[in-house]
Amino acid sequence: GLEEVAFLYVGGKQLNDVGDLPLCINCEFAWLPSNLLSSIAPLSTLRHLRLLDLSHNVLAFLPNEVFWRSLVSLQHLLLHSNRIAKAASYSGLGGAPSLRLLTLHDNPVSSAPFYRALTVSLCSHLLCLDGAIVGDQ
Repeated sequence: GLEEVAFLYVGGKQLNDVGDLPLCINCEFAWLPSNLLSSIAPLSTLRHLRLLDLSHNVLAFLPNEVFWRSLVSLQHLLLHSNRIAKAASYSGLGGAPSLRLLTLHDNPVSSAPFYRALTVSLCSHLLCLDGAIVGDQ
């Protein structure tokens, strides 16, 4: 069944919701690029997830810190090319305990003053932001 899925790729399928994805409780790698996703709240069940690619969707707001805290294994999060316009829209990412790599480039927020410094301060475990090592400016 779906609980046995470890790798999932559903790209460019015009998905506007995550459907039965929360049932893939042992999924470690999920690629969902180039869809129409605007909410990912149901994905909090994916505690084994290590990589989540949500690039090229229509996300404007991300879930709160409690959601990200539940994704205890998440290390790589790809959010580039969405509609995130304010740091407050992704401030909950600070709750992701294992997050090491994050992409947010090509979102409206990425051109805001202090974007990089603010994002690094929100995500204290981050090692790489938008392809650049944290600490390198």
